Amino acid sequence: MSLFWRYRKFLPAGTGYEYFSRPHVFMLGLILAVTVLAYAWSRGASERARWAVLRAMPIVMLAMEALKDGLLYVQGADMIGYLPLQLCSLGVVAMILAAYLPGERGRRFFGELTCTLNAPGAIAALLFPNWNHSYMLWSFFSIHSYSWHTMLLVFPVIYLSLPVMHEEDGSVVISPRHIWYPVLALLVVVPPVMWFDKKFDCNYMFLNWPSKGSPLVWMAEKMGNPGYLLGFAMLVFAVLAAIYLLIFLAKLAHNRFRQPKLQHQA
Repeated sequence: MSLFWRYRKFLPAGTGYEYFSRPHVFMLGLILAVTVLAYAWSRGASERARWAVLRAMPIVMLAMEALKDGLLYVQGADMIGYLPLQLCSLGVVAMILAAYLPGERGRRFFGELTCTLNAPGAIAALLFPNWNHSYMLWSFFSIHSYSWHTMLLVFPVIYLSLPVMHEEDGSVVISPRHIWYPVLALLVVVPPVMWFDKKFDCNYMFLNWPSKGSPLVWMAEKMGNPGYLLGFAMLVFAVLAAIYLLIFLAKLAHNRFRQPKLQHQA
């Protein structure tokens, strides 16, 4: 088996690269270009085409995950560390529900979660990946991780172009009044994952120890462990509040821009 397919345990010592090194910056630039192209495409494509892409995306991700798990299993990896319990792994559930639920209310709820949880989580993971220290850039596991998180980011970009995510005046339905959506989702998901981490000495969602090289390391140094979890929770809520504030300001700007047009037409 070539190095491209190898699990990190079988790679030469020193394989990998640092944050914001040339390989990392290259991938960030490529992902930004893909996201911009997806945004441009979604504004010109038919609604049917957009739904087709959105419904295919989580299915492709599940197939990718099955292939990854198969490669890990045959190479003897400890599979308890590769369960779908990371926030970005659970994000595909929100994508499936947003794409396949029959009711508009359910689609809006899970569609909003993909915007306020999946996308920020994917951006954080892409900026501070936990696979770059173990794998070369052109490794299956590296490409898988970059591709997975890119789809977590692209999905809400396309989803926001759908009529289901817009009010009659054209503004998005996402509102600061909905901040309880992601908070509720985290309150449902985090406690059992934390229990699992403690029980089996895992680190899903980085609830047992901070990810190497991430800002959580600084929090752990200042606040201790598990004290850094308080800072982690505050950081997550601050990011959510900032996202909803930006959307609120964008809606205000949209309404102010639109109002003169309506008056002129009248």
